[in-house]
Amino acid sequence: MDAGLTGLLGGVIGAAVGALGTTAGAWITGRKAEAQARIQADALREQTRQHVNAQLEQARLQVKASHYLDRREPRAQTYAAFVNLVIDLEKALLDASSSVRDDRDEAAERLDEATSRHLELAAFKPRVQIEGPRSVGIATRLAVAASNRVVEYLHHSLYDSPEWDDSYQSDLMHDLYRARDEFISQASKALGYDGTQGTEDADQ
Repeated sequence: MDAGLTGLLGGVIGAAVGALGTTAGAWITGRKAEAQARIQADALREQTRQHVNAQLEQARLQVKASHYLDRREPRAQTYAAFVNLVIDLEKALLDASSSVRDDRDEAAERLDEATSRHLELAAFKPRVQIEGPRSVGIATRLAVAASNRVVEYLHHSLYDSPEWDDSYQSDLMHDLYRARDEFISQASKALGYDGTQGTEDADQ
């Protein structure tokens, strides 16, 4: 093979190898670009998903907060009405208690008034429980139960037994005071809840 043919053949082979190398390089570069594009697309999808989820959560909290704000005023009115009924009952029970030993006729009249107040309170209980939350409903039930014990003891002392225990009656009244204060505490927590702090009842 003469030198000219050898040079020509070498040039053809070199060109082929160069073309092959260029093609391989382009393919590798293309694969890298494709992988990079896929990584970027996945990252963009995840970023978009997180952004959408954050917006949805913010919207949910806004709706929830609006819902609780709308309920706050009716709840406040119901809670205040219940507390006023408890206070009126406490006064009637104290009036009845003060006259049990001295004037049974007057005590009977005052006990009738206290019993009437107690029945009003008991009838109002479901309305408070419907307003909720559960913690306030429980405090409502305990306050009505405490008042019931005082009324029952007054009835027992006036009509069933001549014995009267000032200390026991005082304990019963203090149970009622504590139940009323616990109701106020739970009602205050419920009114301070705006729907964005997690589970209501702080139970909300």
